[in-house]
Amino acid sequence: MKALKVIAAIVVSLLLLGSEGMAMGIFSVDRALSEETINKTIAETGIIDDLIDEALSDSTVSMAGSYGELVKSAMKTEAMNSFFAAYLTSAIRSEVYGEQYEEIADDDLMQAFSSALDEMESSGAIKISGMEESIIKGMIKKELPNLTEDLNSLALQYDTTNGQLAHSTAAQDDTVQTLLSRSTQWIMILISAALCAALIALFWRSKAGFLWSAVVTGLVTAAYVLLTVMGASGTLVAGGDAADAFVLTLLSHGFKAAAIAGGIMTCIFVAAYIVWKARDRRRRI
Repeated sequence: MKALKVIAAIVVSLLLLGSEGMAMGIFSVDRALSEETINKTIAETGIIDDLIDEALSDSTVSMAGSYGELVKSAMKTEAMNSFFAAYLTSAIRSEVYGEQYEEIADDDLMQAFSSALDEMESSGAIKISGMEESIIKGMIKKELPNLTEDLNSLALQYDTTNGQLAHSTAAQDDTVQTLLSRSTQWIMILISAALCAALIALFWRSKAGFLWSAVVTGLVTAAYVLLTVMGASGTLVAGGDAADAFVLTLLSHGFKAAAIAGGIMTCIFVAAYIVWKARDRRRRI
């Protein structure tokens, strides 16, 4: 009977390993492609700086002396970073999940640029008169059609990061979108919970089922910790390629979020084992 229990526990543990691995994988992709993570990654990799510099390189705005430098500085403010983070989030999630997104519009870019100037003025980075602000905005408005076209064209290189993110985490087809959906994630979570319950029930008398669940969850967590480290180290050896660094940093943040979630669950299982064992001892006494 004991041998059958162990065999059953091994089978359930293997199933749990797969379901938890898939649940954490879906979770890591979702977290990697969140606006918060993309905004953070933009700041860490400077990918928007390269995009802006390239977009402005052939623009008459960039040739406008001190105003040109001011425009470049404004384009790299927190306001503009947030604007581009929202756009890139929409663009990337559109490819991975099939969500709808729109390209950068002239009016949206102008509004974001105005917010960037306000941010620079409030921080004391610049001090310009109302007339100078009108001149600068006039220059930007004149260049908006070409600038937005360039930015949209360049951003397309990064929304799939030369196709690497798509090949690493998803392809734009119904099957993959279904696999990476929230509903699939919840199904995997429910399956994992049921399998953990089965392990706990198998060893209820000894409460060893909590430890079996902790070990399996710990193994999956360790795998995601390793992926996090690999992603972070890969960023360091990306050879200065902003696109590579952007992808690896995104993935690393996603894997880290999954590892943290797995670590918390592992601790919960261990704590539950300790609490239940202590309770059983008190009852025997």
